[in-house]
Amino acid sequence: MGKIDIATKQYMSHRDIIADAFNFYIYDGRQVIKPEELQKIDTAEIFLPYGNDADIAVQKMRDNLMLWSMAMDNEAVYVVLGIENQDKIHYAMAVKNMLYDALQYAKQVEEAKRSYRDKTKEKTVKLNSEEFLSGFKKEDKLMPVITLVIYFGDKDWQQIAVIKQLVKSLGLKIKIVECELIREESGLAMSSRNALLTAEERDVASNIYRVLKESVSYATSHSVQETHDFVVNSINTYPELKVEYFSIVNNDTLEDVAKWDDCPGISGCITVFCGRTPIRLIDHIAYKE
Repeated sequence: MGKIDIATKQYMSHRDIIADAFNFYIYDGRQVIKPEELQKIDTAEIFLPYGNDADIAVQKMRDNLMLWSMAMDNEAVYVVLGIENQDKIHYAMAVKNMLYDALQYAKQVEEAKRSYRDKTKEKTVKLNSEEFLSGFKKEDKLMPVITLVIYFGDKDWQQIAVIKQLVKSLGLKIKIVECELIREESGLAMSSRNALLTAEERDVASNIYRVLKESVSYATSHSVQETHDFVVNSINTYPELKVEYFSIVNNDTLEDVAKWDDCPGISGCITVFCGRTPIRLIDHIAYKE
């Protein structure tokens, strides 16, 4: 395992971080999953393929796995949450996740099968022929498995900054190379969330990057605060757009800066709500690199 993988796995192993990630990407920022409802589980997925002659086990290691326990209609409900960390684009990631999820479901079936086998020997449970064959009863339920891929690329610049700081704190002698941010022809940062925008909203959303680019030249003759206000006010002039936050920060610490000469590296990080839904879009711009 590479040192970058170790750093990202350590960062994403905390319950509050995983809860925030799923709430942001799955529930659009609503605090549905609470950290105290999460429990770490074994990340090794080991499965012996079905069949009497199967003797070669398949083993895969997940990056992070959590068991989410919640109450629904006065009943306990359990969901397996998986995290996979990527610093580069993986074009077969969907297939990879299908395998991981299938192994987790197979693991649940095998555990049920083992449990019934023991209970059958003790004659505390009686299975019909179909249940005995599958090791699974008709009323049994599998825990849903949801896998989230976290892309530590240039677009999610703040995550990259956090990982860099973590690597520095751990004393790891490695250099993190950021993936280049890929944009649409309009300048809008590519994201799966863009598919949720209408054609008109997509067109309006392109103004986020246009304003950010304009702010770079604006900043050469204006203060940090004036540049901040220029960006926020310019974007908010569009009825379909509303800035959630815009911060001009130190590249290393992510702390707000007051003056352009406060540090050698300065960037602007922005989150904007777009459209009626609304859809939360993120972007960033470099003022000093």
